[in-house]
Amino acid sequence: MDIDTLEQSLEMMSEQALSRFVKRCLCQSIHNATLGGEAIEFDVQIALDLVYAECARRGIERLYDAALESVSSNPQICDAA
Repeated sequence: MDIDTLEQSLEMMSEQALSRFVKRCLCQSIHNATLGGEAIEFDVQIALDLVYAECARRGIERLYDAALESVSSNPQICDAA
């Protein structure tokens, strides 16, 4: 994973795209946890940290929190992804 490229991509994403991206990362994290994929989990965690940092930079931490709440309370949405 190229962190600089991901950071630049996140900066250009709309709020809707950012929300979809964080949900995909959260779903990947859940999937990896069930399979025990530690190496991939590290990349997903980095991506989640970068998304949160981007949300904080924009002052929209609620977007990250809402995505986390959505996936946490309704993990079956990951099955549709």
